[in-house]
Amino acid sequence: MLGSERGVVEEWLSEFKALPETQISSYAATLHRKKTLVPALYKIIQDPNNELLEPVCHQLFELYRSSEVRLKRFTLQFLPELIWVYLRLTASRDRQSNGCIEALLLGIYNLEIADKDGNNKVLSFTIPSLSKPSIYHEPSTIGSMALTEGALCQHDLIRVVYSDLHPQRETFTAQNRFEVLSFLMLCYNSAIVYMPASSYQSLCRMGSRLCVSGFPRQHEKRWKERCGRVVLDPDFMVQLLTGVYYAIYNGQWDLGQEVLEDIIYRAQLELYSQPLLVANAMKNSLPFDAPDASQEGQKVLKVEVTPTVPRISRTAITTASIRRHRWRREDPVGNGSGVSGGEVYSFQTPKCSSKMAELASELAQTPGQSVAADHFKCPEKTAKTPQSSKRSGSNKVQQRSKKKEFLSTTPYRLRKRLAAPDSCLESESEYSASCSEEDDEEDQKEVSTVLSGQKTPAKATAAATSPPRNALAKKIKEEKMSSLVEEYFEAHSSSKVLTSNRTLQKLQTRRLNQKTLHDLLKKAPLAYAAEMKKLSQQHESLFSKWMLQLHLGFNIILYGLGSKRDLLEKFRTSVLQDSAHLVVNGYFPSITVRSILNSITEEVLDHIGSFRSPLGQLEFIHKRFKEDASLELYVLIHNLDSQMLRGERSQQILAQLSSLPGVYLIASIDHINAPLMWDQAKLRLYNWLWYETTTFNPYVEETSYENSLLGQQSGSLALSSLTHVLRSLTLNARGIFRLLARYQLENKDNTSYPGLSFQDFYQQCREAFLVNSDLTLRAQLTEFRDHKLIRTKRGADGVEYLFIPVDDSTLTDFLEKEDEDV
Repeated sequence: MLGSERGVVEEWLSEFKALPETQISSYAATLHRKKTLVPALYKIIQDPNNELLEPVCHQLFELYRSSEVRLKRFTLQFLPELIWVYLRLTASRDRQSNGCIEALLLGIYNLEIADKDGNNKVLSFTIPSLSKPSIYHEPSTIGSMALTEGALCQHDLIRVVYSDLHPQRETFTAQNRFEVLSFLMLCYNSAIVYMPASSYQSLCRMGSRLCVSGFPRQHEKRWKERCGRVVLDPDFMVQLLTGVYYAIYNGQWDLGQEVLEDIIYRAQLELYSQPLLVANAMKNSLPFDAPDASQEGQKVLKVEVTPTVPRISRTAITTASIRRHRWRREDPVGNGSGVSGGEVYSFQTPKCSSKMAELASELAQTPGQSVAADHFKCPEKTAKTPQSSKRSGSNKVQQRSKKKEFLSTTPYRLRKRLAAPDSCLESESEYSASCSEEDDEEDQKEVSTVLSGQKTPAKATAAATSPPRNALAKKIKEEKMSSLVEEYFEAHSSSKVLTSNRTLQKLQTRRLNQKTLHDLLKKAPLAYAAEMKKLSQQHESLFSKWMLQLHLGFNIILYGLGSKRDLLEKFRTSVLQDSAHLVVNGYFPSITVRSILNSITEEVLDHIGSFRSPLGQLEFIHKRFKEDASLELYVLIHNLDSQMLRGERSQQILAQLSSLPGVYLIASIDHINAPLMWDQAKLRLYNWLWYETTTFNPYVEETSYENSLLGQQSGSLALSSLTHVLRSLTLNARGIFRLLARYQLENKDNTSYPGLSFQDFYQQCREAFLVNSDLTLRAQLTEFRDHKLIRTKRGADGVEYLFIPVDDSTLTDFLEKEDEDV
């Protein structure tokens, strides 16, 4: 640090101490003019061993707890740098140099969580009322609003809490560290619009270093500062993204994009869903080019405000409002106005409903009268149409009174309006000059409703009335459609159900056996063989790097399209020749975690004996590796995400095994959802470094245990699997299995053979001196079930039956081979 910079900081420290209370406001207004002060303070904060760090932190805290807002913002601009230095020193376990920064951060946190009276604050915001215009909406375009301010208050949606009560903290712990830091970042983001450009740069540098320190991506950075891996919290990363998003649009386009990529990189490694979602949304919404930096000032959200024009909404005119206007027009004494309704609503035309009501009342009074076709015409086309507004009003009053007199049920129009209020309000507010077909149909239904309520001969007259033209057309259309449907099903129906007999057995060329199919596929030339070989050579150049990272405490996980078995085999033969290593074929159908642990205890640790459970066996392995620091074991697992190893219990044991000192794990995965097997606890134990190793090689060995429609399934695979599994079991277990296999072959000609019942099987095993109790037999059967050697089912009588799910020829070959070995 230069002497001039030191002098500027010392002058700043002494100046504020001698400042009287009345001059604090003017001091805050002139503080931004000291251009050399801020860079000097950054250098002191970045150097934990600087003797001025402690007085600087104390001075920043005094500025923050002053009553002047501009002094608080001056302290807040250094918050990203303070957080980075604190987390870096915490990761390096240098708590002695971390004390003053830790005290400053805790002081700011404790000041922010309480109000002026000392009560804990709840940070919230209020949803604005939709009834008042804003830059985003106009109330007149919404119409009838269901989300009113009163409705929101009833649902507790007016006040939304985004930061609840926080307790006071005296010290940082592993449990509360990121709770405090996330809240501090929230405070920083709330004042980010007042921060200078140097603070935005510090924020971006902090985010980039926190995300990639201790990872391979750190080697690609320009800064070479050594730092261990820093643990991050998803909530803290989301708050960091909020500040980065603002910095991108306010002068830090390149730095902001770089830190955004680093956050995505770290979120993918940690499988943090929330920061990954937010960061990808930010990345996909960025423009192609940087924002225009020629315009001075900060970039904020630009919204074009549409001028509010007073107008009547279509949905604002309802049936009730029209009725009120009519009543006022008809009663000049009540409202004291001589303005007629025609002057207010000059576009209004009476509809056919009033004419239909008048006709219905006439028919009810004269039962023998028939309905003429002219009555269904529009009012403008008949001679009975009222010409003046006064006569129209009086006629409507008479029609309304007659409707009330004769109607015994709710009119159809009202029922329709009650059932669908939205569409009805829309249609009621539009008045047309001519009658529509829908109005004719509704009015006809009103007439039938009125006549059905009277016990007069008019009922027969109404029944004899011919339906309107649209009803006849609709009926003809329905009859035509029903006849077409019937003709279709008659044409396509058949009394005989045909089933295709095109099965694999009907092929002229018989299916090949497994060996012939494998030889033919092996002779087929590989496309792009030269490119695939070049790709494999690129992956092989990483072997030395993998060894270094394994010894640094990481484990290697390989993913990508194509089989990675040959690549791991080359790594084993070229690098691990002189080291103890264990190869696990996870794709093997009978592989288990117990067999993996047995291989380690028996072949590596030379232990003779058995264990009660895999957890006890894992504890024994952990104890041996801890006692002997010279022990080293490389574990290579092909297809860690296989069917037999992807279980919760298996992954937990393998994760604990990989975390042991002296055990180095390198594995491959092929399933696209393989990362979903691991939660945060397992990922911390595995401590993966991910390598994309696409090879495009065929999965020959991995799929060799699967059935194929191309080849005829033979029992050689099942026989080899059976033999391999039984050789790892005890002599008594092999004898129990042979006993069940012989009994099944003796009854192979019995088509109704359900299997061997448990009681009969137990009796036979006891007579052969293979078990001494049913508990021993059940324990052995459980191991058989785990290896999928036997299956059990219950008969109709509730008895448990046992059988081996292998064809008879394979079972015969197995017994012959077993007899030869014995």
